[in-house]
Amino acid sequence: MTENLKKLRAKKDDAEKKLAQAQHELNRIEQLIHHTSKRARNQRTHHLCNMGGAILALCPEMDALDKMEFYDLMRQVFRLPEVQKLIAQTTKA
Repeated sequence: MTENLKKLRAKKDDAEKKLAQAQHELNRIEQLIHHTSKRARNQRTHHLCNMGGAILALCPEMDALDKMEFYDLMRQVFRLPEVQKLIAQTTKA
């Protein structure tokens, strides 16, 4: 085997190792992105469930409403000036 062929094979092996490492790093980053977005979705779902649970705890009658009735009621409630004022006061930083 010529010296040149040995060098080329060594270079090829090195390049294949680097490619495998890069693919592993890419896979790790993709998994991290997936995990992070899944975590954010789970946190949002948890928050929404807590908010809905609070509404039902304070007003159990809401459970009897269907989706449209609930949205219509919430639309009316949140249009009330007193409610808008309370929200503004509560959300002020």
